Amino acid sequence: MQLGTATGAKIPLSRHGEGTQSLAVLMLFSAFLEARPEGAPVLALEEPEAHLHPSAIRALWDLVRGFSGQKLISTHSGEFLAATEIGDVRRLARTPDGIKAFRVPRDLLSDDETRKFSYHIRRARGELLFARCWLMVEGETETWVYPAAARALGLNLHREGVRLVEFSQSDAGMLAKVADALGISWLCVGDDDSNRAKVERALGPHVDGADQVDTLVFPYPDIEVNLLGHGYDAIYRNHMPTQNLQKLTKAPGDSGYWQEYAANLPKRAKTRAASEVAVEIEARGRSGVTPEIRSVLEEIVAMVQEGEP
Repeated sequence: MQLGTATGAKIPLSRHGEGTQSLAVLMLFSAFLEARPEGAPVLALEEPEAHLHPSAIRALWDLVRGFSGQKLISTHSGEFLAATEIGDVRRLARTPDGIKAFRVPRDLLSDDETRKFSYHIRRARGELLFARCWLMVEGETETWVYPAAARALGLNLHREGVRLVEFSQSDAGMLAKVADALGISWLCVGDDDSNRAKVERALGPHVDGADQVDTLVFPYPDIEVNLLGHGYDAIYRNHMPTQNLQKLTKAPGDSGYWQEYAANLPKRAKTRAASEVAVEIEARGRSGVTPEIRSVLEEIVAMVQEGEP
């Protein structure tokens, strides 16, 4: 069997890469099914995404979806999952009772929750569904700071199967629903501020009723306040507009000074400073990690390790 190339040359299939060979076999199988429409075939594929470019992986699902009959596919590809409806996914995980299959029931999420999940998780970060545990955090500052703090502490979150999931732009309750259904443990870290009650309402039922040990913690009033009070104020000062500094009514050292300082930081200044703080945390090592952040990271690693069968 020979395949044509962009230049018109025909090259034996055996001389092509493994990804091309796999696709050729699938297309041959597709042609066979079209020629023999009778019956109900069952197609079982093991990691069909192997050796394929990410763009080709998503296109592969369109090919496979067009096959008649039932499809059973095992994959380690977030790209492949990104093209798959969540109701069609079965997550196999090792538990103290052996290997179990988890799924998201089709009636678990509302239409709005399904839309949010598809936009924020499935299509953008399909690899999150392979995680053992989600560390749910509020915003961009946390997504910069927590991985840097883990590295400073010598903790390998990827090796432990922990992934960060930002919930401020999606829906914390929806994320907890999906995690519980798929057997993914989670720990949610929120600011102890005016938004706390909203987060507690969204996650309360899942904290009380989940099979695994799920936790909701509020270790600080605000992560910027936490970082400002532990020696990172010089970085934030470089991003504080002069007119905002002039609005401060409290003096350094006064009670509530850092809260007022953080409240006057523009959102853009917070996110710009966050990446610099992350670099500085790694440079300082263990001493650069605040006690509150260290406690969260140690707790989530302990959760994962205690859950190992």
